[in-house]
Amino acid sequence: MLDIAHNGADNRKSGTQAISRALDVLDLLAMGSNPNRGLKIGDISKFLGITRPTTHRILTTLIERGFAQRVEKSGRYMIGEQISLLALSRERKLPILQLAETHLQEISRIVDDTVFFSIRSGRDVVTIARMIGNFPIQVLSIDVGDRRPLGAITAGVAMLSRLSDAEAAGIVANDEARLAKFQYTVPDVLNFVRETRARGFAYRQKGVIPGTKAIAVTVGRPGDPVMGAVTVSGMAKRMTESRVNEIIGAVSSECEAMATKLRQKLTADGLMTP
Repeated sequence: MLDIAHNGADNRKSGTQAISRALDVLDLLAMGSNPNRGLKIGDISKFLGITRPTTHRILTTLIERGFAQRVEKSGRYMIGEQISLLALSRERKLPILQLAETHLQEISRIVDDTVFFSIRSGRDVVTIARMIGNFPIQVLSIDVGDRRPLGAITAGVAMLSRLSDAEAAGIVANDEARLAKFQYTVPDVLNFVRETRARGFAYRQKGVIPGTKAIAVTVGRPGDPVMGAVTVSGMAKRMTESRVNEIIGAVSSECEAMATKLRQKLTADGLMTP
């Protein structure tokens, strides 16, 4: 009886581990969802610390179910169409995006540059909206749906700055390998987090695209959970000190109004105490 019980426990543990690994693979594929940035099987194996044969078996199953696909020309793997089809069973827009949209449009109208809205998903930041401004040159550095480690983009660093030192350091340390893919080191990210706390907003003077800058402000009052972050990206020549101050003023004002609206919604739904 003891052996039977033990084997059953082992089987349950093995099944849970298999599911967890498959989800880890999907999370990693989401970081390279663009066909030009898909991931090779060796990269997936290395990042997740699992053997190549195990990685291949997971990918084969995901492809069979439509959750992943292989780009024949490059031999890289990316998220499959079934993910999008499953998402159709939810509301067309996330509730947080429905509440934030008018504020994002107002920010875009004021700054005339590209505005992004991102939310946290575990150790990642996911871009869920992008508004295009009227300035002739727009910085389209991130696509809607792109997923990155928190420390890899300006919005994520803004979110990390709202966490305790220990929690932020733990998240960044666990993502060392993934951050290296974006050419960031753990000390660099933690230093950026400290600067962001001191400044009150995240300011990256060298954006994802050369010759650009990015600013990010979190949504959420002090003491409340971070509900998201708004990022403004523009050409470096436009981002003078005086203009940065103007942008921060406009973004902060809209983020505060957005946070109040979101807090009221969450309180009404019983997800936050008054």
